[in-house]
Amino acid sequence: MYEDEWIGSTDAFKMLEHLRFELWSSAENIDERKQRLFACACCRRIWELIPHEIGREAILIAEAHADDHASESDIRRVTDSLRDLPDPYFGSFGRFAEILRSEAGAESMVSVLEDHDQRDTAALLACYSALLLPQFISPIAEAARSMTSSEKRYEVAAEEQKAHCDLIREIFGNPFRHREFDARWKNETTQKLARSMYDDRTFQIMPILGDAIEEAGCTDDTLLSHCRDEGITHVRGCWVVDSVLGF
Repeated sequence: MYEDEWIGSTDAFKMLEHLRFELWSSAENIDERKQRLFACACCRRIWELIPHEIGREAILIAEAHADDHASESDIRRVTDSLRDLPDPYFGSFGRFAEILRSEAGAESMVSVLEDHDQRDTAALLACYSALLLPQFISPIAEAARSMTSSEKRYEVAAEEQKAHCDLIREIFGNPFRHREFDARWKNETTQKLARSMYDDRTFQIMPILGDAIEEAGCTDDTLLSHCRDEGITHVRGCWVVDSVLGF
């Protein structure tokens, strides 16, 4: 994959494969924390469609787990509860879709929570599981039940796929451009803003963070534009916020 392909890609699987193999070839690993937060961000896109409260709790615990703030007992309790959800039932499409909502959500969130022997492997599985969500419990599943036009269904699917690609760029940035984050940009003001956004999800103040970073001496147009672009959906794991906080 080349840089222009990364910037315009609508293939989330291809983007993750690029991160995986390019970093492995350079003797690095994809950031496990960012992988988990990406999976959680995908799940949050369909928050209102998750039919079980335990599913929503799993996302919260998985986010805490990404930052090593979740207790082993909470992780095990939620993981066990998710595994107790019903197996898929291959009945009518309506019933099948309803069950798949639960099962696909459970699979993704268990992957987000599981630790296995290698945490980075578990996190990578979480990413791929999350990318499968549009087939089952995203707005696509809702739309598919009321749409008779396959063309319209593909249109909705493509929209969700694009959203996932945007989330990858939001969290992992541009792997073709290595940026040194100047220590002067991590001052008391910028760190306070970034911490507030991260903890409280007040990402609407990203433009203010951009102003503060610029006042600290930053002239990086890409970085500042990322803060100020109203078309970007910011989530935990945002590459700019993470840089300010030192993740």
